Amino acid sequence: MTYDETLDALTEALRDPNTAARFDATQALAELGGIRVVEPLLSALADEELDVRAGAVRALSQLGRVALRPLVFAMRDTNWRVRTGAAQVLGLLGGRRAVYPLIAALHDPESQVRAAAAQSLGQLRDTRAVEPLLSRLRDTELLVRSRAAVALGRIGDTRAIGPLTGALKNAKPAVRTSAVIALALIRDARVIEPLLNALGDSEHTVQSWATGALVRVGEEAVEPLIAALRDPDQPMRGRVAWALGALGDSRAVAPLRAVLDDSNGSDDVLRGAARAALARLTGERDITP
Repeated sequence: MTYDETLDALTEALRDPNTAARFDATQALAELGGIRVVEPLLSALADEELDVRAGAVRALSQLGRVALRPLVFAMRDTNWRVRTGAAQVLGLLGGRRAVYPLIAALHDPESQVRAAAAQSLGQLRDTRAVEPLLSRLRDTELLVRSRAAVALGRIGDTRAIGPLTGALKNAKPAVRTSAVIALALIRDARVIEPLLNALGDSEHTVQSWATGALVRVGEEAVEPLIAALRDPDQPMRGRVAWALGALGDSRAVAPLRAVLDDSNGSDDVLRGAARAALARLTGERDITP
């Protein structure tokens, strides 16, 4: 078959009633290549089946720069699924030309488009997106707020620290979790205090992410964590002990032994966490008060 015949056959296959056949057509179009496969793949972004749309996103991203200009135009398509898919591909392709169309998409009437734009801006890591993303922390939709928070963390601009700290007070655990993840990605000592406060969150998921985030911060978190061993919240102190053990800094050994020795101020769970942390730090197997 000639190129034209193959293109026509695959374009027709995108209308096949079988979902798998339509998905296969998207992948075959990517292999065929060339600027002329872009238009049928863009039409596949409107497919009702998620698998087919995902296949079109993957195929368009494989085409590379040849698809960039049509994708920018597709951000104004009347179909929200096309706009969502185009936003996803722009994040995968990268390039400065994609930034402003994605920033504009943060104001799209459809939340799925706004969420996809936020995620892609995080992938592009362009600081021009910081202020627009900060505004999406107040979006009416949970998914958009969460995606914006993580995107800000991936960009790593310190302007986001204050607003992300504020997001830790959000009523939705998913938003607080995203804020913790984002703060952990920003390399700045100012993230330590809000992450320590998040250890006392009412939701276990937020607590767990905050614990891991403090470990990610590294040695700058050691002294604040040691100070937090004196917090009256014993479950929180247990998470602090775990983090100190994971950080592997010898400065934590004496404070952790003090926790283990404090039979009145430490319950069994906290002493167990301190014992486990000391075992990681010292290599001792049998640690007793």
